[in-house]
Amino acid sequence: MPHDASPPAGRPIPARLTFALFAVVLALHLLGATTGWRYGMLPGNSFRQAQTALTTLFIQQSGEAALAYPTPVLGKPWSIPMEFPLYQWIVAGLNHLTGGPLVESARTVSLLGFYLTLPALWLLLRELGVDPARRWLVLAFVPACPVYIFYSRAFLIESLALLCATWFLAACHLGLRRPHRGWLAAAAIAGTGAGLVKVTTFLLFLVPLGVALAGQLGVATRGPAADRPAAWLRLRLAALTLALPAAATTAWILFTDAVKARNPAADMLRSGPQRAYNFGQLADRFSGDYWTRWLHLGAQAVIHPAVLAAVAALALLGPRRWRGPIAAGLGLFLLAPAVFPFLYAWHDYYYFANAGFLGVATGFAAVALLDSRLPRALGALLIAGALLLQAQLYRTHYLPDQQLAGNGDSGLTQLLFDLTGRSDVLVVAGQDWNSMLPWSAQRRALMIRRGHEHNLPYLERAFGDLQGELVAALVLTGDTRDNARLLALAVARLNLHPEPFLAFRDSTVYVNRALRDEWSGRAPSFAYDQVRVLRRNESAPPVLAGAVGALHGRAVFDGLRPRPVRYDVPFGLSTFWPTPRFVLNTHAPTHLWFEPAAGPHRAKVEFGILDAAWQGPGRTDGVEFVLTQLGPGSRTRRLWSRLLNPAAVPADRGPQVAKFAFDLPAGATLQFSTLPGPGGSNAFDWAYLAGLVIQ
Repeated sequence: MPHDASPPAGRPIPARLTFALFAVVLALHLLGATTGWRYGMLPGNSFRQAQTALTTLFIQQSGEAALAYPTPVLGKPWSIPMEFPLYQWIVAGLNHLTGGPLVESARTVSLLGFYLTLPALWLLLRELGVDPARRWLVLAFVPACPVYIFYSRAFLIESLALLCATWFLAACHLGLRRPHRGWLAAAAIAGTGAGLVKVTTFLLFLVPLGVALAGQLGVATRGPAADRPAAWLRLRLAALTLALPAAATTAWILFTDAVKARNPAADMLRSGPQRAYNFGQLADRFSGDYWTRWLHLGAQAVIHPAVLAAVAALALLGPRRWRGPIAAGLGLFLLAPAVFPFLYAWHDYYYFANAGFLGVATGFAAVALLDSRLPRALGALLIAGALLLQAQLYRTHYLPDQQLAGNGDSGLTQLLFDLTGRSDVLVVAGQDWNSMLPWSAQRRALMIRRGHEHNLPYLERAFGDLQGELVAALVLTGDTRDNARLLALAVARLNLHPEPFLAFRDSTVYVNRALRDEWSGRAPSFAYDQVRVLRRNESAPPVLAGAVGALHGRAVFDGLRPRPVRYDVPFGLSTFWPTPRFVLNTHAPTHLWFEPAAGPHRAKVEFGILDAAWQGPGRTDGVEFVLTQLGPGSRTRRLWSRLLNPAAVPADRGPQVAKFAFDLPAGATLQFSTLPGPGGSNAFDWAYLAGLVIQ
């Protein structure tokens, strides 16, 4: 790339205007990236996002920073480490400090990772001699890439890998141009992070460095004698800088292979099969089907076809000084699918690693327009049009997914979350090793990989490894429902009841013998969407009231501190998602009893009424939320109450929060209640309790 990138004489570009453009693009990027921020949905390759989320959840629950970290999706042993868990540790740490939904913490880390990448690009452009006005213009086209709006807020490692790789390249350039130990040390650290977090991203950023080092090798061997010592010094320093990333990445691959070898289903995740999967075959690079898919995904995730055509034209016909930078950016962008054909043919989020190269090339094309013989006003108009086309591309392909309200759960995952304990295990066949179900249910799982449903030696070993664990349920999906040998083996080895208990869409659920009566007792009051009870134990009484300790699955009370000691919930112990997290169904009348210690307390109550309770033809007349002191003796005292009537009072709609203080005498208990409104009817009194914390 040219070191003298100053504009032609008489064609100045006001830096304040290009900075304003960059600021507007960045603001719109933030607006797009935060759309649907509070929804728990994981749009955009939910398979991979759920895997990262599940890993982070169990790292957080364990409280340990183990290298053989848990990814409880392929059974025992629960660890199948792939990337170094730096991203997961950061997300878990942030969530521990801030609280709130884990998904929002992950999105925060991802978004900050992307934004912190931009200063490294700024430094690289400066070092390449691009003046500030043109720098801002080039940089504006990077956050304009749709993939950087959509996936910069995903529960994925992509932005952290890009951050490390970009700073590695910038620090290498700064450290080698004028040998500087500080920058070279930073490059070694950033490169180590990039190699450990996502080596496929790191390899792409080694290419421009390799080109620069090849040039230095030419100088060292064939250049002027006066320049050779400096060139050899840069080559030695580059080798030392790359030693740490290379050693760390190699050690990590060897370590993870050893851990994965302990799991009979993780054979395809070891480095040998992964290498073949990542790099593909030579024929793949000349496959018309692959190129069609690359162009399709690129035209959806990275750049509008019309903008790409303009960039290619300017690489050939634009001002001479800008042709090289444009062509280099295009070449580096196209190199990624050529090196990793399968990854880039099927996974749009992989373009997060190389879209920046094309974004920079597009930015240089915009600079070329302004420096060409075209009228400046026409060039500016074409640049604005290109940015609008990029925005339209994002709006068409990605924005609708972000606007889907919900949290990605289902009636089945809600049921499994409510009725199983945290240490329970689920066995699932017919869903490959997709982590969505265990992530939504927040449970460890043996997901029987596609092709292993009829592998009896594998099933014998996998089920045998689960001895000592309570397998709460078996979920058979699709044609695995007809796999009699799989079912018989699971019943025999996992203590499952042989009769199907539940049906959900195309899945059938079998329950552990020890849990069947409790599930039967709660079945009449299930409030789980599309879940049908097939066969329950009719002699089991409905579990609508009782002691919390008698329940096996007590996750339904996770949002309450302290947990209740008794409950009376006539409409069923269940949870749902009116807010971005699980909340307890407290359809009036509901009563919960608590026994905190005597003394002064502060309480925080998060509560509300579902919108559907007042928006439909039948409407609630209100629900009263009450916290009452019971005792000592026959004494009662109302500590707090709030009547919500969302049909009549707009302020009563949506989630509500109340905070108050009180003193609890010795011998007293607390009762939280939801009661029918003034008319005494509890029709449509769909109240919920999102949290109750008494400190």
